Amino acid sequence: MSAKENQRIALTKRLLQEGLLTLLKNQPIDKVSVTELCRISGINRSTFYNHYISPQDVLSDLESNVSKDLMAITARHKPNLSSLDCIEEICTYLKNHKNVTTILITFNADTDLVEVFRKIEQHFASSQVPRPAPGDPETRHLASSFICTGFYYMIREWLIRDIQKTPREIAELALYFITNAATYEGVMK
Repeated sequence: MSAKENQRIALTKRLLQEGLLTLLKNQPIDKVSVTELCRISGINRSTFYNHYISPQDVLSDLESNVSKDLMAITARHKPNLSSLDCIEEICTYLKNHKNVTTILITFNADTDLVEVFRKIEQHFASSQVPRPAPGDPETRHLASSFICTGFYYMIREWLIRDIQKTPREIAELALYFITNAATYEGVMK
């Protein structure tokens, strides 16, 4: 496949994703038709079907792109260096892509995002952020679930409710809560 062909595919997908985001501001995903999506995106139906089966697939592709971007951010940060800087960069990304993130959250198309937050939490399982005391695997899994879903829902509320805090402030709060949840010994007994 040539570079020009790859660019054309990327442009087509981007136009369909932008068109879907526009439509989802006014209607649920199950009410979006392929015809309507193609019309607003300026793409013909046969081209749509070369890449997707349904509008839900376009939404899944958007989610996958966000997940990959967040994991790339995490990969750039060394676990023992600055968790705060990484979390701030994640928060900045989510704030800068609020329209996409909010749509994913609103339409419950964010299951991959919860898993991304779990991977981020595991990435920083280091001496920088105190971890739960050793215990059985189920307890460690439950503690990890508590930390990553708490972080996720805090981000969710920040974006959906448009809470006026900077990405740095959210990162500081997240790190504070993660650290205190991870060191709460009463849970580990």
